[in-house]
Amino acid sequence: MGIFSGKSDKSQPADPTPEAPPAPGQKKGVPTPSRAAAERARMERINPTLDPKQAKARERALASTERAKATERQDNAPGKQLMRRVVDTRFNWGDYATPVMLSVLVLTMLSTMFPAWLSVVVMFVTWGVFLALIIDMTLLWWKYKKFAKERIPNEPTKGLLFYGINRAITFRRLRMPPVVAKRGEPV
Repeated sequence: MGIFSGKSDKSQPADPTPEAPPAPGQKKGVPTPSRAAAERARMERINPTLDPKQAKARERALASTERAKATERQDNAPGKQLMRRVVDTRFNWGDYATPVMLSVLVLTMLSTMFPAWLSVVVMFVTWGVFLALIIDMTLLWWKYKKFAKERIPNEPTKGLLFYGINRAITFRRLRMPPVVAKRGEPV
């Protein structure tokens, strides 16, 4: 049907999903909402009114998804991917440093029950573990820089030393993102 004429336009297709009109003499059953009511219903669908508990739960869920997306973006940086690969494919003294240090801590607390020379031995073991960690982390950093220079020469290395140290001293099963490379695999 034309806009300004009373003639029907046969060239336009009919509405694909026409509503069934009510039978003659019947009403449609529901009054047509006013414009203001329809607008309020639309806004309620878009931004529902929630009680404080539901609002906090919704905000928490949104914040959690945003954190997950930000973490994924950071973890997918080429420098971090290479550092994870370097750490996960090599033997790290840091894998065993935590259990050794926990046992040294227990021995230190119990040293009053043992002879005095045992306290000196425990002290030297502690310093030996620290020295081994420093040497291991230095070798890790040199190895990473060598691979970074070859594979990602234009990527900054800021913050990656501490990222690598943190990953190297974390138990292998607890590392996040999870370990995907086996020890001894080529980097």
